[in-house]
Amino acid sequence: MEYRNAVYINAENTRVNCEINSPVHGWIPYTLDPSDTDMTVDNDALLASMVLNNDVDAYVASTSSELASAAQAVINGDSLGYLASTDWYVTRFTESGVAVPADVTQARTAARAAIV
Repeated sequence: MEYRNAVYINAENTRVNCEINSPVHGWIPYTLDPSDTDMTVDNDALLASMVLNNDVDAYVASTSSELASAAQAVINGDSLGYLASTDWYVTRFTESGVAVPADVTQARTAARAAIV
């Protein structure tokens, strides 16, 4: 199987992210995991080929800054999702001239404050 851009994704060097050339879809992302029971791709043969060719980039742990950025991205997504999912609720109250419940207003204010 053709592959490219192989890189270990854990310190134990047992999992690999790469791209494989699918006969149907062309180049697609793939995670090679020895515990995977789906045999559509022969993981053992693929890993052996990568190791034999010394063609897997080393694992590099994420920095604390990268982890913080990833965590903030999740918070931003969750906050934006919450705001989008409650917009109709606030609009309905506002259009009917009824005050939006305080707990909803507080939660939406907290969600906005969490977005960076």
